[in-house]
Amino acid sequence: MAVVPNALAASIQAAGAAFSGSQQLPQIATAVGLSVPAWLPLPSNVFALGVTAGLAGVGVTTGKMTFVPGGFVVASLAAAGITGPTGQGVGQAVELGTAALLNAAAQYLGTSFGVSAGADVTKVALANPAPLIALLISNLAAAGIAGSLQPSYATGLGNGIAALVGTGFGVGGVAPVAPAPGPAAGTSFSIVF
Repeated sequence: MAVVPNALAASIQAAGAAFSGSQQLPQIATAVGLSVPAWLPLPSNVFALGVTAGLAGVGVTTGKMTFVPGGFVVASLAAAGITGPTGQGVGQAVELGTAALLNAAAQYLGTSFGVSAGADVTKVALANPAPLIALLISNLAAAGIAGSLQPSYATGLGNGIAALVGTGFGVGGVAPVAPAPGPAAGTSFSIVF
């Protein structure tokens, strides 16, 4: 199951029910819900590297991703100037809602070099916030959030979500493209979706 906009926005709003914060959370959730699924699967934005073990050859890696929330969005919003109850509430809702959905739905897919069938352990190696910030600026405006705080929201949310995605790791398997007889170790390059 891939990360989809409506599910991400709903997860953020559900997480926000437990926190006081911005009355703009529905618009922020919509903007994040549109931005993250567009940003996530592009290897120039997010990619994962892994270690594979099994039979020699070339294979396809697939697996489930896990992400660890750590207060990244709250800290990034504060660094961008969004503080107090609004920063806390919005930051916690976005981080916990995003982490919950990513942990339920995010997967990885890639290529194994050196192993055609076996196991794969993968870690996010790049989570580039700049393209996410650009998407958030557009989607926040489309959701009705404009004015002097919009760039601060986009920067804080983008940097925090990228830091959250940077914690991602996965365990999966390697399926053979062409089977080979001997044991081997190799590496993998994957996209996250």
